[in-house]
Amino acid sequence: MICGVGVDLVSVKRIDDVILRHGDRFLNRLFSSLELAVCNGDSARIAARFAGKEAFVKAVGGWHGMQWRDISFGRNGGGAPYLVRTKPVDRALALSHATTVWVTFSHEKSMAVATVIAERS
Repeated sequence: MICGVGVDLVSVKRIDDVILRHGDRFLNRLFSSLELAVCNGDSARIAARFAGKEAFVKAVGGWHGMQWRDISFGRNGGGAPYLVRTKPVDRALALSHATTVWVTFSHEKSMAVATVIAERS
């Protein structure tokens, strides 16, 4: 049963501008080393993961004490994104009664979008 849905849309230019102003300070504050490796400097991919973090917070009904880097996304062998489970993420999932999370990203030249579905068994 679906217990939460989150969607977020981010301008790639906005992310480019922030990276230009703040560089690694911004990237290392918000993104895990896994995410930065997966994105390989591609600002559209970075924007999609930023949208994913926002979408996850919406899907579980709030921050629940999480920090930006607590919410991280990897890619499986086929390239599909997945939420990396951390203690703060697990706590947020428990508070929202979710057991499974589905995530998808899409991006093009100017926009990136993420959808997160929180599901309970």
